[in-house]
Amino acid sequence: MSDRDGFYEDGICPHCRVTAPVVRHLDECGVPGLPQLVWAQSCQCGWWQIERHGILGPDLGIDAEDHEWAHIVRFYRRGILRVFRPQDLELPTLALRKALSQKPDLVYYIHHRKMEELVADVMRDFIGNCEVEICGRSGDGGIDLILVISDSPMAIQVKRRTRASAVEGVQEVRHFLAAMQIRGITKGLFVTTADHFSAQASIVAEVAVNRNLVTAFELMDRHRFFSLINATKSCADEATWQVHLEHDPWAV
Repeated sequence: MSDRDGFYEDGICPHCRVTAPVVRHLDECGVPGLPQLVWAQSCQCGWWQIERHGILGPDLGIDAEDHEWAHIVRFYRRGILRVFRPQDLELPTLALRKALSQKPDLVYYIHHRKMEELVADVMRDFIGNCEVEICGRSGDGGIDLILVISDSPMAIQVKRRTRASAVEGVQEVRHFLAAMQIRGITKGLFVTTADHFSAQASIVAEVAVNRNLVTAFELMDRHRFFSLINATKSCADEATWQVHLEHDPWAV
C-alpha cells in the first residue's frame, strides 16, 4: 500500500481504513486508439478519489497499440477531509447545507455571519438569475442582504436565534421596515431561525403592504426557510467527486 498525500493506490480510505466503494466505473474512448479507464471511489466519511488510466504517445492521432513508445499514464484527484465546528467562519456553505439537512438544530450554533452567507446561497439557488450582496455590518440599519432581480432590489434581514422555541417579535419587523424606507427599497424579506413570528409582527407586515408603504414584504420563519433549503437540496447533494469528474475531469 503506497500512501501519497492521502492517496492509497488500493482505494483504502486513510481515515476509516476500509476500502472505499466504487461509485463509478466508466470506460471512455475520447480519442481513437486511446482507451481510458475511469474509477471513482467514495467513502461514507466523505473522502473520495478519482483515478484515470490512459495510453499516450507522441502523436495522439496514431493507434498507440502499434508503437513501442506508447505508455500508460495515470492521473489522480482525491478529497481531503477537514473538521469544522459549527461556529467556524471558515465553514464552507455547501458543507453547512449538507449538515443542516441531516441535523437542523445545528443552525442555532453557527456564526451569525455564516447564517447570512447561508441565506444568500440558498436564495441564489432558489431564485436563479439574481445577485445577492452581503452588507450586514454593525450599524447597517437592519439590512443584511440586498437581492437584485432584473435591476429590482429586495432587502433581506437575517436573524439567527439560539433557541428553538424563540418567537420573532414585532419590534425587529418595525426596525426592518424603517430601514427599508430610509434606503428607498420597497421589497423586503425577513428570515429568522425563530419558530414563528408573533401575531403583532404578522399584522404589521400585512398593514405595511396594504397601506402601500412597501410593495412586497414576506416573513420567513425557521420552518419556511428549511423548506427552501430542501427545495434546493439537489444542488447541495452533488458529490465533490462528481463535480471534479463531470466539470473538470482531467485537470492536473
